[in-house]
Amino acid sequence: MDIYLKQLKSLKNKKVALFVTQFFPYPWMGGNHAIKQMKKNCASKDNNITETGVINWKNKNRDENTKKLIEQFTVYFDKK
Repeated sequence: MDIYLKQLKSLKNKKVALFVTQFFPYPWMGGNHAIKQMKKNCASKDNNITETGVINWKNKNRDENTKKLIEQFTVYFDKK
């Protein structure tokens, strides 16, 4: 993702949402850092990300958490 985001010309006036999946049980164990790095790359392309999420792959509520994140993103992208 890092290489991909760095090669983009601009994200100005684009709606962008980011999420990562991880195996570790807590977002601070890597997921938050990955999101922070992607947000930094997007900011360098004139975009301030507001919608993000970290899905823990091992969590027994993974499917429900994924569904909630999709709903959150859907609301964000449906806004005019």
